[in-house]
Amino acid sequence: MTRVLDTLRRLWDIWLPSVTGLTVAALAAWVSLMPSLLPRAWHYQGIVTGVSMFVGYGVGVALRTLWRKFVAPQIKLHPDLDALGNKLLLFARLSAPYVLVVYLITATATAIRWQDQVSDLVESARPPWADYMRIPWIALAIFIGLLVAARGLRRLYQLFVRVVSRKFKLGRTPPV
Repeated sequence: MTRVLDTLRRLWDIWLPSVTGLTVAALAAWVSLMPSLLPRAWHYQGIVTGVSMFVGYGVGVALRTLWRKFVAPQIKLHPDLDALGNKLLLFARLSAPYVLVVYLITATATAIRWQDQVSDLVESARPPWADYMRIPWIALAIFIGLLVAARGLRRLYQLFVRVVSRKFKLGRTPPV
């Protein structure tokens, strides 16, 4: 049992999701679930939501990176306040993925009601709720798949740079 927990902890430490990225991904999912005048099929909506979450996660990570690089160094906090902030960030980092899943399911339920209203307005048949409750699972699968692929490409790029640097004996250039 401890081997399984150690393995899960190691995988979690490798993935380390960005809280800012997950928050912006949730907002992007919410926007993608807003109805359009043409009701979308559930599988198409799942793909759109998953891709929107991936783009939102990337925007959130970029915003966090800009914050850490330019704004955070300008802010000086008391050590006790800094320690409290780190504890809260750890809690948010551990709970954010679960909150995202629950949020996605509840947002999908709201979106289904919106789509039903749109279907009534354009006088088309209402889609079955059971089909639409597959949206969050498709969206999560697409989001995680794209995230794993992007992180894999980043690792391959880092490996490529390391190999080329060693092969051609390139070092880091000093800042100008």
